[in-house]
Amino acid sequence: MRWLFILFLVVTQSGLAQQPFAIRHLTTADGLSQGSCFYIRKGSRGFVWASSQNGLNRFDGARFTKYQFNDRDSTTIGKGEVRGIVEAPSGDLWVGTEECLNQYVRRTNSFRRIYATDRQGRRQPALQEPFFADDSTVWYASNREGIMRLNYRTGRKTCINPSIKPKFSVTTDWIEHLPDQQSLLYLLPMGFARYNYKTHQISTFLTGQSTDQSVTNRSSGRFQPEYLFQSIHRCHVRGSHYGNYCLTGPQGIFEFDASLSRLIRHHPLRSGTSVFRFVSMDDDAQGRWWIGVEGSGVWLYDPDKMTLLREITPGAAKSSSLLTNQVAEVYVDDLGLVWVNSDPFGIDLIYPNASTISTLPDDPTDMTDLNNHPIRGLYEDPQGSIWIGTTDGGIRHYDPATGAMKAYTAQQGVTTEGNVREIIRTRNGRLLVANLQGLLQYDKKQDRFTQIPNALCTDPDCRFARGILELPDGNFVVTTFGGLFLLSPDLKPIDRIDREGTYFGASYFDPATNLLYTGRRDQDLIVYKYQKNKLVQQYVTLAGHNIMDFYADPSRHCLWLCTDRGLVQFDPATRKTIRTYTIRDGLPDDVVYGLLPDRKGLFWVSTNDGLAKFFPDKGSASPVVSTKGREYNSHAALISSDSVFYFGGVHGLDRFLPDQLDKYKANVPVRIINFLVNDQPYQADGFVGETGIVNLNHRQNTFSISLAALDYFSNGKNQFLYSLSTVDKGWVPLTNANQVRYADLSPGEYVFRAKAIDARGQVTPVTELHISIQPPFWQRWWFWLLSFLLVASLITFLVINYNRRKLASQRRLLQNSLATQEDERRRIARDLHDDVGNTLAAIKGILGLAKERIDVTAEVPEVTRAYELLDKASQDLRTITHNLMPIEFEKYALSDVVSQLVDRANRSSKTDFEFILFGDVRRLEPERELVTYRIIAELVQNALKHGGQGLAIVQLGYLPHQLSILIETPLDAKQDNFAFSDRTTTGIGQKNITYRAEYLHAQLTTDSNDQSYTVMLDVPYDTVGSTSY
Repeated sequence: MRWLFILFLVVTQSGLAQQPFAIRHLTTADGLSQGSCFYIRKGSRGFVWASSQNGLNRFDGARFTKYQFNDRDSTTIGKGEVRGIVEAPSGDLWVGTEECLNQYVRRTNSFRRIYATDRQGRRQPALQEPFFADDSTVWYASNREGIMRLNYRTGRKTCINPSIKPKFSVTTDWIEHLPDQQSLLYLLPMGFARYNYKTHQISTFLTGQSTDQSVTNRSSGRFQPEYLFQSIHRCHVRGSHYGNYCLTGPQGIFEFDASLSRLIRHHPLRSGTSVFRFVSMDDDAQGRWWIGVEGSGVWLYDPDKMTLLREITPGAAKSSSLLTNQVAEVYVDDLGLVWVNSDPFGIDLIYPNASTISTLPDDPTDMTDLNNHPIRGLYEDPQGSIWIGTTDGGIRHYDPATGAMKAYTAQQGVTTEGNVREIIRTRNGRLLVANLQGLLQYDKKQDRFTQIPNALCTDPDCRFARGILELPDGNFVVTTFGGLFLLSPDLKPIDRIDREGTYFGASYFDPATNLLYTGRRDQDLIVYKYQKNKLVQQYVTLAGHNIMDFYADPSRHCLWLCTDRGLVQFDPATRKTIRTYTIRDGLPDDVVYGLLPDRKGLFWVSTNDGLAKFFPDKGSASPVVSTKGREYNSHAALISSDSVFYFGGVHGLDRFLPDQLDKYKANVPVRIINFLVNDQPYQADGFVGETGIVNLNHRQNTFSISLAALDYFSNGKNQFLYSLSTVDKGWVPLTNANQVRYADLSPGEYVFRAKAIDARGQVTPVTELHISIQPPFWQRWWFWLLSFLLVASLITFLVINYNRRKLASQRRLLQNSLATQEDERRRIARDLHDDVGNTLAAIKGILGLAKERIDVTAEVPEVTRAYELLDKASQDLRTITHNLMPIEFEKYALSDVVSQLVDRANRSSKTDFEFILFGDVRRLEPERELVTYRIIAELVQNALKHGGQGLAIVQLGYLPHQLSILIETPLDAKQDNFAFSDRTTTGIGQKNITYRAEYLHAQLTTDSNDQSYTVMLDVPYDTVGSTSY
């Protein structure tokens, strides 16, 4: 029995293998710049690049980005048709055009052009076709220069062979670089050649010339001396063909070993190949060969079995057919997807593996096909055929093994207005259909459907059968818009229950409890007890719910209800809802139509907005993004005998293998493809999508980010989730869009994160973009620091200026006071001299006369004494008036005046004064010299009054920057020196000294001990006007 089961699986899988491949068409309507895409390559960053006659195209799974020539922008691609696309290890692309060679710099998302030049260095337009690139050089064919090698790091060009040039008449796969052999392999009009660029030797093969190299033929077929070849391909998939060279032509494919000296095998493919051109081929991970056949389409070939597996051609069923048979390029990417250029319409993307959800092909010109009718009702018969009910097109019988479709409409007993709701197979093999007209039964002998009468149905509502359920005893329950009907095994009516109830169609019977669960439209879940051909109502719950499907979960002992309010987990024992799962838990929509469990215990549910994979243990769901936007229907979910899942809806019928979907392990990156600032393109040294860093000023606080999930299985329907730090709380879903916009952001550091849900329903890795919005200069730290320093400097300036003005005012006041003092001294001296002096002179004269008239002066000694005192008073008056009179410092130097002052002090004091002068005498302003003299005179006067015996020193020292004055007064040992210090520091004279020192900006210092009292005065010179002599 086990071998029978294995044989059955092999047969069914082989049948599945013949199912048409799903094909996605990409044309100018999808954003492609032009439809002649002779070169298609997938880059290391995950983007697919396609050439055209109007620029280069980059595809991200959802949309195209066009790179076209602009004569006003030197960073755009060169002019003309794109010829050749190769990628360097750095990720940069080398692209040829009809005008020049172009380097696409990935980091800046821009181009650098390299032109052919003549001997004078003038540019010359030339067709350039790159075919190889490594970490320092790019190899390309030029129709002017031949085969060239460019060291793009140094800019040095080297001509490898000027005679090998590309031609438009030659296929795109006409040359191969063999680095390990230091050779080039290229096609000739007949045969092919190998050029060793190290030895400059050319070896030809199968050209029909006598100089051809010999080729050992391992195949048994006849071997001609010359052959026409149309493309070269080196097998790159590990296996028995790895490293071999395949040369295609009208005779089929010639497979050579790596040395090209031995023909391993000739693959004739099939008969009639001479009328086609074999322009391109590639091998997939299974070792199969995909061959682009101009005039036929794409052929899939098994080289080990030498079997042509299938031919993919244009057809009416667009979802499984090519746009045209004029194929110019075939490319198999790392995921096994086959990219085909259907010239000139665009690109056909073939999904060769069951790793996608495919929609059953529908030929609108074939009246037996589905013809875009919404699906409702699915059933698989014992032969493995699928019966498909439609809402307005009758019933279809579909054979998955052959793809044949048969229609059952009015001629076969099913009116197009029948509105099929459900199809079931009874335990005795009958096929029953519930539709608008009641029940239909399939008659296999007559190959038609007949209607089952219902005597208890007397109104239109009860004719509208919404569902049918077979009970364990063979009876049936039919749900209608006019209540429930209990039918016998021979479909005779037994009873009508709840005549006023409008039942939605879904039902479930639990044989353990004999309870029937069914739903009334827009009302509730109603539960009946079934016993003795009777249905007795037990309870009603879930008010306001439409119930469209039931699934009994034996492991969790609960029911899962598909409703219009989410997926409900219901506990029959407690009659309560355990939990309801909605879009908040990851479902694409709250309207859930059907549920199918897979072998891993996961649920696949259909909704009003696509399919989802539900994880019951986690309580979460992941949408199947490739089905986003599809509206499914109830009673349209089926697991076939070969484990294929079918879901029907408004768009048609989808099918897939859950295990194959889970095997899809593509790493889907999320890329930033555009960045706008204030709705304008962001200008920077590097492309944001590559650098991951953006620096903006405070005016650039509104930006938009465009995202792309490089998922080629989801038809561009990936759902994005994004978050901006300090702005968004958690992940924000991006619905039906790929662009995020933020406006009026505050200055600061932000991190933008984005991820997507891929075709598996898994979350992709997170992509980050660091965005820095600089604050305006008045909000930056250095501005605050400068502002603080400026304010502090201003305050300091104001304080200093105020103090200066105050000091200037005080100096003017002091100067005025000193001037007033000098004027007062002059007036007092003049008054003393004029008045007191004259009076004393007169008195002296009178006393002199009296003295002369007295004969004997000895008798009157008082007269003589008065005369002497009066004479002394006259001398003192002259001294006082002399001291009071201002000295004319315009005529005399300070040193001279002080010297005279010391001389006078010596004549009238018991203290000896010594005057010391050193340095070059410098003159101060007269007013300052006068004030300085007053200070010195005051100090000398103090010495005369309070000094003791000894030597007093008066010293003037003219230093470079100041006048240093020292007055040292000896102290009497018998005196209280502290009393002397008090008398000299608290008297009026000392206050005048301090007052005048401040006026001079002089530094006044005093020092005293037991022997002397010293005063030091440092007077700065005038800044202007001081002279020396």
